[in-house]
Amino acid sequence: MGWGAASPAAATPAQRSSQPARLPDLAGIDVKDSRFTYAGTIANKLNLSLGHVTPDKPIPASLSLELDRAGSPPLPISSKFELTFDPDQQTLNLANFMLQVSDAKLAGQVSGTHVLDAPALQGQFKLEPVSLRELMPHLGMTLPVTRDPKALSKFALGGAFKYGQNAAKFDVLTVELDDSKLQGSAAVENLDTLQSTFELSLDRIDVDRYLPPPQTNQKAAPPPAAHEAKGGTSDSALRTLDTKGAFTIGSLKVSGLTLTSVKLGLLAKDGVMHLAPISAKLYGGDAAGELTLDSREAIPALKIDETLSNVDLAPLLKDFAKSDRLSGHGNVTINVAARGADGDAITRSMVGRVTANVTNGAVQGLDLWFEVNRAMALIQKQGLPPGKDSGRTEFQTFKTSADLADGVATTKDLAIASQNLQISGKGTSNLISKAIDYQVLASILKSAPTGKGAPAASLAQIPLSISGTMSSPSVRPDLEGMAKARLQQELDKHKDELKQKAQEQLKGLFGH
Repeated sequence: MGWGAASPAAATPAQRSSQPARLPDLAGIDVKDSRFTYAGTIANKLNLSLGHVTPDKPIPASLSLELDRAGSPPLPISSKFELTFDPDQQTLNLANFMLQVSDAKLAGQVSGTHVLDAPALQGQFKLEPVSLRELMPHLGMTLPVTRDPKALSKFALGGAFKYGQNAAKFDVLTVELDDSKLQGSAAVENLDTLQSTFELSLDRIDVDRYLPPPQTNQKAAPPPAAHEAKGGTSDSALRTLDTKGAFTIGSLKVSGLTLTSVKLGLLAKDGVMHLAPISAKLYGGDAAGELTLDSREAIPALKIDETLSNVDLAPLLKDFAKSDRLSGHGNVTINVAARGADGDAITRSMVGRVTANVTNGAVQGLDLWFEVNRAMALIQKQGLPPGKDSGRTEFQTFKTSADLADGVATTKDLAIASQNLQISGKGTSNLISKAIDYQVLASILKSAPTGKGAPAASLAQIPLSISGTMSSPSVRPDLEGMAKARLQQELDKHKDELKQKAQEQLKGLFGH
């Protein structure tokens, strides 16, 4: 070859840099039973097999090793795949991909374009069912203690994905956890800011089974102010969360409550998380409302607006509050705001109003008819009436509202009506100490109310005081109230005579 003829080998550096890279033609690579150490991590029993490397042809590859970590058993890792890479076209195809880490097996395929300058990838993946309870210790992760010792026994996922232009999207997504299945789609619109969107549907889940077991001997909590000011990782996460989406749940159990047909929208941005609208069916009725959590300041702020309509209160209170104090069907409206990082702080700072309108139920733990009879016997200086306390007061209507402030619920409009008995009153309930203090007036009616608007005639009015605690109330006659009532009766009885005497005195005073 003469000096005047240019050959590929004689190309200038600039010319070579502009030419596409080419895969070398290799017969294959085999590494057997080797050992590799990096930054304190040791890979033992390392085996690598790479088949014939040539452009535009699938390259079979396999890898296996045991990862040694201090304080943990060896972690077996293996992988197999077929790789086709064309640097000229900047395309990649990873077929029959399989990765196994301990008992977890992930399979799928990946294809890509513009893989050298602007990668765009897409593919499918599937994680075979695996027990998180067994896998997590092998990965060096602490297994949480759950109320249900069988929780976290099954985990699986699968779906399709796309990546490109600094965004990732997951379609036909399926996640299985024990007997719950989540399906839908999710996307990270910006991988730098983690701005995301989602539309997900969950068939059923019992959240309570994943919570820690109830503690009988809890240590004293730190002072609320110190705890609130400190903040936490969850607060930091909320401040940076940027997401929008819709979520539906077929059946949800949380805090003892069972809800169905749950729907909610979520918008979180700049430290404010807004759940709206929220709707669900529960205990024969419906729930609707919204919730806002503002974590922009050191102490997060919470706002709840919720309405329960035509709900069966007996099973609801039994499941949620482990209480059987009230039964009946009715409506409850909650409009409250609070600040705090834990339950006590939220309760103490709660401000707002709660209203209830319940029909055809009963108050357990109080037999108001029995207490009225005892009070009448005391007034008339008679022995106690025959019979015993039934511990139950049935009613046709139960209406009340409570204003919340500083951990205390103040009621001024308590009204309970049943056959021939009406109760009205006011008082307070301390949400922290559970202490109650109510003054009520029991009116014995001549006949049951007709419902036509005219008030029923009252035979007697008996004032009562209710004190003690929410779980153990104590009822006694209000002696001071009785004295005032008897004085009023005397005034009413002789009002004409007293009026005449007063007029006579006035005439004498002014000389008429």
